[in-house]
Amino acid sequence: MDRREGPKAPGVTRMNIVSIILQYLGPSLVNKFATALGMESGATNKAVAAAVPAILSGIIGRAAAPGGAKNLQDIIARQEPGILDRLSESIGTSRQNAMSDVGRTALGSLIGVDQIGSLAGALSKFTGGSLSSANTLLGLITPGILGVLGREQKSHGFDAAGLANMLQGQKHNVASALPPEFRTHLAGSNLLDALAGKTVDETEKLSSGHKPSTGTLYTPPSATSTNGTSRNFSWPGWLVAIAATAAMWASVFGNRLAQMVDPNPPATVKSSAAQPRSFTVGTADVARDAMDSLDALKATLLTVKNEQSARASVPKLQEAASRIEKIETLATQLRPDAKRRLGEMVAGRGDEMRTVLDAAQPFSANQPLVRNALDELRTRIGKLSKL
Repeated sequence: MDRREGPKAPGVTRMNIVSIILQYLGPSLVNKFATALGMESGATNKAVAAAVPAILSGIIGRAAAPGGAKNLQDIIARQEPGILDRLSESIGTSRQNAMSDVGRTALGSLIGVDQIGSLAGALSKFTGGSLSSANTLLGLITPGILGVLGREQKSHGFDAAGLANMLQGQKHNVASALPPEFRTHLAGSNLLDALAGKTVDETEKLSSGHKPSTGTLYTPPSATSTNGTSRNFSWPGWLVAIAATAAMWASVFGNRLAQMVDPNPPATVKSSAAQPRSFTVGTADVARDAMDSLDALKATLLTVKNEQSARASVPKLQEAASRIEKIETLATQLRPDAKRRLGEMVAGRGDEMRTVLDAAQPFSANQPLVRNALDELRTRIGKLSKL
């Protein structure tokens, strides 16, 4: 059997996996993400263009570790059949939450659960969006990334090692696609460790044989016409080039950055049904506050490694319970449909929150304050999920 190793396979040396994935996550799908999450189209474009290479960097690093290539292949194999078609069909429907949950679970297995929080936080800062939207977007992007990797693996006949080798050969493309400003937001994580030594300046690109970004940087093999001519200046290349340039001018243009990426967001993004204002009570965005509270709680619980750290976490656990209690009170003032939707959003995080609460439970045996705080959090999250 022809077991090809990525970088050595014919036609694979010119592959740009970032471009191929961004081409799949094209304008139509990105606009669906924006509408479903209540985000501006420009900010969503920016988030997707930054998240894809960051996720790939994490995958490349894990795939190079012992057993990592097999783990990646197994996760790809577990993806829902026809995921590349089903993802678009699920956005904005009752299946969206389940799709995002599955995506976040897969992403946690690939790059580490703690890295999801780092990545979501970086995206939130980079785009100015909410942490909850960033988390959901990551969950929706991941099935697309895995679907494309699975398709390329099948197309080129890669085994697990061949897939990992192909990804290793993509380091330069991945590094080149990361906006400089976004890199700074990820400085505290290890997501970019696999790209150590990779820079995006034109000098390195030219010395390594990589042509400057003059419209062809993100033209994948699939963008070649049947007569062999290349269709230059593909949409994903344009998008990432603009995002990278925009990042360097952020200090000058400030809040106009999103408009630089997409000056004319589609009218559908303004749909009142998709806007977060339906969750607004006074000046509070109840849904955003709920998701941010769960994210903060999860981050605290992940620091609990022994009885000492469990004891130290009590103030933050009690603060989290107090915040969730306030959210419960505010939620009673929401319209019935918004209240029901909020309950579904919290329920969608149920497995994730149970996992981190269960992990901290053993360290509460001799710590009544810790045990009481964990019990209260379980109760309050349960109530919030049943609105």
